[in-house]
Amino acid sequence: MKAILSKATAEDCQALAEMNKQLIIDERHSNPMNIEELKERMIKFIENEYKCYLIKLKQEIIGYCLFLDDLDSIYVRQLYIKDTYRKQGYARNCIEELKEIEWKNRKLRTEVLTHNLTGYRFWKKVGFNEYCIVMECNPNIN
Repeated sequence: MKAILSKATAEDCQALAEMNKQLIIDERHSNPMNIEELKERMIKFIENEYKCYLIKLKQEIIGYCLFLDDLDSIYVRQLYIKDTYRKQGYARNCIEELKEIEWKNRKLRTEVLTHNLTGYRFWKKVGFNEYCIVMECNPNIN
């Protein structure tokens, strides 16, 4: 079944925050924000410079894509598909559709955590290649 993309609004931010929290858990990201904080951040993203598309199957939101047009390129900040809908082509179809409706002939960028091999493999499959490695030294991690 084909998923439908629709632009997210501030009313969608509770659902987006819940999915964002699950994305943080799935990726083992260090972001400590709770759902309410993520909701407020998502509202700011959507009301300002970011665009967000919901990925819907019938009326159910099964994922989302949050991105920024920074003039030089499109920065895909977050792409999430709920666990039960993964590996069925919904993320790939989302990327392909956004290439047609929002990102025509634009350079695309994203970031993948080094331990997120599933994410890395996905982005490679949809045409992304390594460009640089961002490194950090965090005194709070042993």
